[in-house]
Amino acid sequence: MKHLVGVVALLATALAGCASPEAPKPAPPRTVAKVDTYTEREYTLLTYCSALTDTAWGIAVRKQSGMSKDEVTKVYAKHPNQELVTAGIEKVYEDKFTHSWDYTVDLFRECAPTIANVPAARAETAAYCMQRSMIAGIAQENRAAGMTEANSYAGMPLPGDTTRGIVTKIYRGSKNRAEATLEAWDDCMKPVIRR
Repeated sequence: MKHLVGVVALLATALAGCASPEAPKPAPPRTVAKVDTYTEREYTLLTYCSALTDTAWGIAVRKQSGMSKDEVTKVYAKHPNQELVTAGIEKVYEDKFTHSWDYTVDLFRECAPTIANVPAARAETAAYCMQRSMIAGIAQENRAAGMTEANSYAGMPLPGDTTRGIVTKIYRGSKNRAEATLEAWDDCMKPVIRR
């Protein structure tokens, strides 16, 4: 488990300090009619999916902002898992999408059954938690760039009380991007782990 958390932190660190260009608002999250629960093993593997999709999100945002594949490859040149990132860059640049946020959430939904063996029908709670992690990442980048808490919240893709709470927590804390995203993920996922 500690190894996986380290991998997650390394993957998320690849995006630290890289503020995302402004993009159109994503589709609202699908309504989670029921709260799914997960085993410890599913949680661990879904955490890996969350980290993978966070990295893919950074790549997708850069693609949508007009960066070439070569430019994005240079951004990630020092990533500790170069093989994984290179495959991610190839996939994102081959895929067609209109919004990086929605694309990333869909990638998470693909990862859940493939990597974590969590059927799509049971992945919605985890997809919701992954989006909370993404919000924490944006808030941390905004805080690091000197943006006020109010302006950070105003620019969030998914407004609401949950988002406001995440932004406030980030601004009152001192965590780096990797720590902030993992904490937001855990805050959401830990209560739904079957004991």
